[in-house]
Amino acid sequence: MNANENSPKTNLRLKRIQKVSENLKTFFLLACCGCFALGMKPILLDMKPLVLSMTGQEFHTSAGLMSQVIIYTWALEYLLAYKLFSAFSRGDLFSVEIIRWFRWIGCVGILLGIEINVTSFIAAMISAPWWACLGAAPFLVFSVIPGFAILCIAWIMDEGRKIQEEQELTV
Repeated sequence: MNANENSPKTNLRLKRIQKVSENLKTFFLLACCGCFALGMKPILLDMKPLVLSMTGQEFHTSAGLMSQVIIYTWALEYLLAYKLFSAFSRGDLFSVEIIRWFRWIGCVGILLGIEINVTSFIAAMISAPWWACLGAAPFLVFSVIPGFAILCIAWIMDEGRKIQEEQELTV
């Protein structure tokens, strides 16, 4: 076998990745549509904005608009995941496009963490004195960690892609 040829095992692995990615792509498209429909429900039915219940405590209606923003941000996150797995299902595993989708998902993950904390802070401000809400501030750091982790993975993938390109040029 020539060094430039793909082995049959590689083709089987790629087919498996494409099959799983196709299923995940469908899941994320349905999740995106579900979030978008959930966010549109109050607008279409002329209702109060949907109020999310997080940590077992319902938000006051003044936090309802932020809840709508969070739902649309989730929809955006699912749409970006759909785009990522669409590229994976085409067999595109380590391209610039993949890294771009990872970066976007990481940035939206950070935004989602901030939005959830702002909404929680608004709800806490309504139900308690302002000084009681200061204890919740450190949790902002923990809610944005997944977004930063995804950005770190994107950076590592980009550096690996550059190293591979350099090695291909030097051979």
